[in-house]
Amino acid sequence: MTLAVLLPGYLPSIPFFAMLAAADVALLADDLQYSTRSNLNRARIKTATGAQWLTVPVLSKGRLGQSIAAVRIDPYHEWRKRHWRSLMVNYAPAPYWGRYEGALEEVYGRSWDSLLDLNRTLIEMLALELGLKVPMGLTSRFSTHPARTDKVVDLLRACGCDTYLVLRADYHLVDSERIAGMGLTVRPVDVAEPIYHQLFGPFVPGFSVLDLLMNEGPSAAALIQQSAKVAPEGRARQSPCI
Repeated sequence: MTLAVLLPGYLPSIPFFAMLAAADVALLADDLQYSTRSNLNRARIKTATGAQWLTVPVLSKGRLGQSIAAVRIDPYHEWRKRHWRSLMVNYAPAPYWGRYEGALEEVYGRSWDSLLDLNRTLIEMLALELGLKVPMGLTSRFSTHPARTDKVVDLLRACGCDTYLVLRADYHLVDSERIAGMGLTVRPVDVAEPIYHQLFGPFVPGFSVLDLLMNEGPSAAALIQQSAKVAPEGRARQSPCI
């Protein structure tokens, strides 16, 4: 069984869901340290005037070193109305806006305190629309060693998995030889973002997976499945970690 550990970003891009599609089990890494330089609280969408970042304001001053799970959304900013309006204005002309409008409006109509709760809700909603039924848990549920390679081994064993999937760009961050010596495997994953129909001119990569869904609808699921290249290994079974 394969395991992918993913950062729970806001409206993640295609590689996030490609990794999710390639894995038998996935964990959202909520116990890692939050970084203001990450995309954990922001997403990129395509507009008539180019790329636009949607940023969820969070409380970070004086909270250096806080975990992703601990991050709180700043209650004094009207970000939900701004984000909803941006999505509505730029994706209402898309072929499949009507298919997803209701679910998105429900999310943006709710009050949110925890960034993780918001992101996880959106991730689960998007995964469902993409036909991805991969079990997803939280890394904070498990007792692990702090060092990256040791943490990977602990999570693999806790989830009953023997193979760790990692984007090729991050392959060097874990000691694959040491992990192999324990009877486990690290497999790099190559994600080729599919070219699909987009609004507002020629295709441009790197947007939230919402852009793909709005323009391709049900066809997005197959495009996601095809975008990650990793050989399957072992037989699927129920993981004890979810």
